[in-house]
Amino acid sequence: MIIYLLFLFLVFYFYGKKNHSMVLFFITAIITGGFGVLPGESGIQKTDLILVFALFVTANERSHDKSYFCIKNDIIARCIFFILIFLTIEFLFTVVLMVETPVWSLKVVRLQFLLLLYFYFRRIDSISWNKYFKIALSFSFLQGILYYLQLVGITGILTKEIDEDVANIRYSNFPLLTLFFIVYFLVNKGVDGKFRLFMLFFWGMMIILSQNRGALLGLIGAFTMFVISQRNKKSFIYLVAGIAVYFILIGPMLARRDVGERASTRDDLTLLINSDAEDMSKVKGTQVGTVAFRFGMLAERWMYLVENPQYMLFGVGCIHEQSPSNRFRFFLGTHNDNFFWGICMIESGDIVWVPILLRYGIAGIIIFLLMLICWVKLGYKSINKVKNSVARASCLMSICILISSFGGPLYDSVNTITLFTIYLGMLMSDPSNCSSELLKCNSINRPKFQKKKLDENTTCDNKLSHA
Repeated sequence: MIIYLLFLFLVFYFYGKKNHSMVLFFITAIITGGFGVLPGESGIQKTDLILVFALFVTANERSHDKSYFCIKNDIIARCIFFILIFLTIEFLFTVVLMVETPVWSLKVVRLQFLLLLYFYFRRIDSISWNKYFKIALSFSFLQGILYYLQLVGITGILTKEIDEDVANIRYSNFPLLTLFFIVYFLVNKGVDGKFRLFMLFFWGMMIILSQNRGALLGLIGAFTMFVISQRNKKSFIYLVAGIAVYFILIGPMLARRDVGERASTRDDLTLLINSDAEDMSKVKGTQVGTVAFRFGMLAERWMYLVENPQYMLFGVGCIHEQSPSNRFRFFLGTHNDNFFWGICMIESGDIVWVPILLRYGIAGIIIFLLMLICWVKLGYKSINKVKNSVARASCLMSICILISSFGGPLYDSVNTITLFTIYLGMLMSDPSNCSSELLKCNSINRPKFQKKKLDENTTCDNKLSHA
């Protein structure tokens, strides 16, 4: 815990020095557990550590700049404001109607208020983003080496456990930024060819060894989005050939990944096609694969809302998983030995839309999904306009995260939601995405060592830094 507090201190220290690349680095160090080597959190949670900084930087920047929350011509900022206003209303109604106590409700919504970091991240200049990328790449590469050492039996250095509940071991404890690095080297043609291929192999093999189908499908989505955005026949041929090779090599693993006695992915898809929501809500978790299990959880919560139509539109409210108010008794849920029933009734690390649907209803699903769709749309439009290769990779991460949200956490995890805001900041900090009004919003003071470099630039990065 002391090390996490030290990281938080360094975040504030470098923020005071206006060294934004190091602020980003130590925030990443917090959410990755020191890039995979620190033990789990105890006492104060990582959410609270980063939330302290998010609230402080928001108050400080807003007090010095009235345009800090500028949302004109910034669709992402509008979506974030809409989400936070929606959550505030949900919180107030939950407390006023005495559905949940204020303390437990606050524990639920506080995580999404990390989205406030976006307004700080979007003001960081391209030079700082590039410097952060190099530092994060170096430390993640070292973590990657530790990851591969597990293959020869050297384990225990990385604190996250290996999944051994399947026919073959899944090394799922790969670095948090792995997908981003794959996408970056996929689209950045300015990198030396041999080094680029090595990095793609180095990071790509981790996803294959992890057997993470959500990540694999997300990469297919990113590759498809990139090729379509190029709009030429040659690129389309590469797309078809690339996906064909991809499925030839990875297809068998995607088609069947045995988990105990569970069914294959092919069987799951057949079940999904031939079943309605009511049928899916009655499946047994021990008799289906992980795909059907995830959609079965979603269907069971949906059927609960159907049977209780008063909750259909806005959900049951901000009820915490560990609260005494949690009296739900679902049959399907993410495994958790800390609870009496052995499963989570509300939270789910398997699919982000389960807790959103139950807590916030149809309105919540639409609002949270709308933000991802806006990011995908903006990323597609921006991929050929952005001048910074880091921002270009962020364009493609939009589709990766949208797809993988159906197989993992996003808005309900401090790691993923913080990384989510970092990707958004990368994209919107690029001058090509800034209108004249937004350029005025993104007027953050730069550290002295960057001013000299910026003065030498004649690109629009200079305009952003001195707006």
